[in-house]
This record gives sequence, C-alpha cells and structure tokens, in this order.
Amino acid sequence: MKYTHLKIFKLSLEFATYNEESVKHFDRYYKYTLGVDLRKLSKEILFSIHRINGAKESIDRKAQLEILLDICNQYSTLLLLSKETKALSSFKQFKELSHFIYNINNQALGWYNYTCASINKSSSC
Repeated sequence: MKYTHLKIFKLSLEFATYNEESVKHFDRYYKYTLGVDLRKLSKEILFSIHRINGAKESIDRKAQLEILLDICNQYSTLLLLSKETKALSSFKQFKELSHFIYNINNQALGWYNYTCASINKSSSC
C-alpha cells in the first residue's frame, strides 16, 4: 500500500473512522438513510485517494481529483442535511466532521492545482 504515507490518506482514514462512530449513534431512521450515504461517501474518499495515487498519467490523476472534489462536496451537503434534521447526536460531531472534510477538500484542491500545473503551464484547469 504505497499511498498510506500520504497526509491526505491518513486524514481521510481518521475521518472515515470518526464518521463510522458518528453514524453508529444515529436514530434508526437516519442510520439507514443519511447514515448509509455518509458512510458510502467517506469510504469512497479513501478509494479515490488510492486511485489517484496509482494514476500513471497526470491527465488521469486530474480527472480522478475532480471526482474526489465532487465527493467531498456531496459529503458536505449530506452533513449539512444531517445537522438540520438533527440526525447527528451533537453539534460537536458536526463540527469535527466539517473540519475533517474541509481539510481533505483543501488538500485535494492543492493536489489538483499541482497536477494542473504539471500537465501544462499554459492550459487553464
């Protein structure tokens, strides 16, 4: 597993673990609706990092990073919905999960910008 040294992977693993613990405490209705979606997206973030790091071409890496950024946005939207519906057991969980996804998104955006710059300095990403 050559991607486990990446800071974004370590952060995402910690995030996915915290997400699992948070969803575990959802009420039954939310656990099987919003909870399933949140769990799926947090795992997809981990899988995306694996795919991105394994991409041989920068153009493939760029496309995968765009997908990762989209997944982060989807997660943020569902997290906000979870807060508004009071599926989360505390505001602290919302704050922690928001902090995680914000940091993951920022690292992915930095990786994306670096990849774009390496593809072609004259093209705009």
